[in-house]
Amino acid sequence: MLKPRILAAEALAPYHEYDSILEIPNGNNPNQNAWLTLQLRVKLNFVDSKNPLPPLTVHQGGKWYAKDHDGYLFPLLDWRRT
Repeated sequence: MLKPRILAAEALAPYHEYDSILEIPNGNNPNQNAWLTLQLRVKLNFVDSKNPLPPLTVHQGGKWYAKDHDGYLFPLLDWRRT
């Protein structure tokens, strides 16, 4: 039996990072598709020169950079404080 809703807490890795909901149409319209909704679990780390996160941020030549997986450095801009 197909379970239409699976919560992240019920799934095994690597499928435990999101909830999924599958909505199946009632079958009255043969042209109606099913819907699959994935609810991602994302945590953002806001970093800038005032809030660095080593080793993902690097200070070189007086400037701050974000370092990606391949080691490429992207210039960091400070977040505006409101």
